[in-house]
Amino acid sequence: MALNPQTPSDVIEQLRDDDDSDVQEAVLNRQLPVDWRQLDEAEKIEKLQEENVGPDILKAFAKSSNWRIRAAVASNENTPEDVLKQLAKDDDSDVQEAALNAVAYRELPKEWRELDDDEKLDKLKEDNVPTNILEILAQSSNWEIRKAIALHENTPEEVIQQLAKDDDSDVQEAVLNRQLPVDWRQLDEDEKLEKINNQNVSEEVLTILAQFKSWNYTQIRAAVASNENTPEDVLKQLAKDDASDVQEAVLNRQLPVDWRQLDEDEKLEKINNQNVSEEVLTILAQFKSWNYTQIRAAVASNENTPEDVLKQLAKEGESEITEAILQRQLPSDWQKLDENQKLERLKREKVSEEVLVIFSNSTKPLLRKAAGSNKNASLAILAQLNDDGDSKQRAWKYILRNWGN
Repeated sequence: MALNPQTPSDVIEQLRDDDDSDVQEAVLNRQLPVDWRQLDEAEKIEKLQEENVGPDILKAFAKSSNWRIRAAVASNENTPEDVLKQLAKDDDSDVQEAALNAVAYRELPKEWRELDDDEKLDKLKEDNVPTNILEILAQSSNWEIRKAIALHENTPEEVIQQLAKDDDSDVQEAVLNRQLPVDWRQLDEDEKLEKINNQNVSEEVLTILAQFKSWNYTQIRAAVASNENTPEDVLKQLAKDDASDVQEAVLNRQLPVDWRQLDEDEKLEKINNQNVSEEVLTILAQFKSWNYTQIRAAVASNENTPEDVLKQLAKEGESEITEAILQRQLPSDWQKLDENQKLERLKREKVSEEVLVIFSNSTKPLLRKAAGSNKNASLAILAQLNDDGDSKQRAWKYILRNWGN
C-alpha cells in the first residue's frame, strides 16, 4: 500500500508512523527520484558514497530505518550540517561515530579526507604532519587515531591537555608516555617490565608508570609497587589500586625480607612448617586474590594467628577458610590429621559427640556424612544433617536402634 502511487496522502501520512520498519522504508522510498526507488540496500549505500548526491536525497535517507544507510549519509561530503548534528545523536553508535567523524574530518585537506582510518594511521607515523591536521584528527571518534595524535611529536600542548582527559585509557596512557624519558617511550609493556625489575629506575619514572591504569599495565604497576625506589606517596596510591596483584605487591613490602621473594607455594610451606610470627600472619591474611586462598586458609589454621585476624577471615565466606577456622575447634590429636585420616577415624571409632558436632558443621560433604554415620551420632546431629543425602534414613535407624522393640 505504501508503494502504490494511488494511495491517498492521508493514508501515507498514517503509514509513515507504522511500527514496521519495512513500511516506513516504503513511505520514504516515495520521496526519492525514480532512479533511486528500485535500488536494493547495497546499491543505495554504494550510490550514497558518491560525491554528487543532492542534499534533498541525503535528508530523505537520514530518516531511513536502516542504520547502514544512515551511516552512509553521515559519511557523504554533501550532507548538510543540520543533518549531521541530527545523526550525531542517532540511537546507533556506528551512525553517531560516522557523523562525528564527518564533522571533524570536513576541515581536512582533500588528500586526508579520502583516506580511510587505517591509511590515516599510517600517515600519522610520518614526522612532518602539520599541526592543523593533528588538531582536527584529535576530534576523531576512533581511539587509535586519538592515541596516534597523543604520541605525535608535533601535537600542540593544548591538544595534549585535551587528550589527557580522554575517555579511553589507551589515549590517556599515550599522553603519559610523552612524560617518560626518550629511551622509555618506544618500549612495549614487556620491555618496560624487564627494565623496572632489572635496572635502577628513578623515582620520576616510577611515579609516571604508576599512573598507567589499564589492565595491560597491571604487571607494570605491581612491579612499581615492589621497586625499592618507589616513593611513599605512590605506594599509598597503589595500595588502593583496583587490581589485587598491585595491592598485594604493596603488602608484600611489609613482610620481612626473607618472605618477600617467596612464591605462593613457598609461603604456604613456610606457614605450615615453621613458627610464623603474628605480624607475618596478620599481613598474609590481607592478601585477597584467589591464588592466595590456600595461604589465607593456612593462616586461619595456624596456632599463632591472632583472634581479630580469625574474625576478619571468618567474614570472607570462603569454604576453605571457613573449614580451617572450624577445624581449630578440634582436639589437637585430630587437628594433625589430613582429611582421609579423619574419615578413617570417624568410620572405625566411637567419636565423642563434641567432635561429631564440629564435623557435622564441616563444609566437606564426606566429613559430614561420616559424622552422621558414626555410632555415637545423636538424633540432634542427624536432624542437623537432615538435608544431606541419606540422613533421614540414618535418623530412622537411630530411632529404631534406641527406641524400637
